[in-house]
Amino acid sequence: MITEELYGGYTVSCDIIPMGKDYTLAVYGGDTPHVGSVVMSSARPSLTGEGIGVTSSVLTGLGHKDDVVAKLFAEAVAKSGNCTAVCACGIHIDDIDSAQLETVKQSCEKLLQRVLETIGCGFREKQIEFDCCLTLDILGKEVQNSDVEKSIGYISVFYAAYRNTGG
Repeated sequence: MITEELYGGYTVSCDIIPMGKDYTLAVYGGDTPHVGSVVMSSARPSLTGEGIGVTSSVLTGLGHKDDVVAKLFAEAVAKSGNCTAVCACGIHIDDIDSAQLETVKQSCEKLLQRVLETIGCGFREKQIEFDCCLTLDILGKEVQNSDVEKSIGYISVFYAAYRNTGG
């Protein structure tokens, strides 16, 4: 989870879930985090023939304006990763004024930059390393309850691969 301060003790956060080459994001905060909008953006060749463009589909709950932030995040991640990105977003603060709304916008832009830096700086590799450790622990418990040498050999290879990543 990545978090940015808003004002008055409020925060906005983003959880990132890598799904193969794609990403799912949850952006939420304020005094009542919720799901107000969901956007799916898919990277594609630009219609101008130069670079990457995105196509987005938007679902917005009645009366919600969270689609603005959801679309910003989903499109930026899809374009930067040349992938599909889904963003579910819900940020609510009671009685927000225009100055506070501008602060939320700026904090969301900072949060997005941190998300893009995280994804661009090996987030998948860190996730894979974590998954290796988790799988090792699960399989290790399984091996403790079993005398199958083949499983022990598999664990040894898996553990050696994990240790080489600095784990």
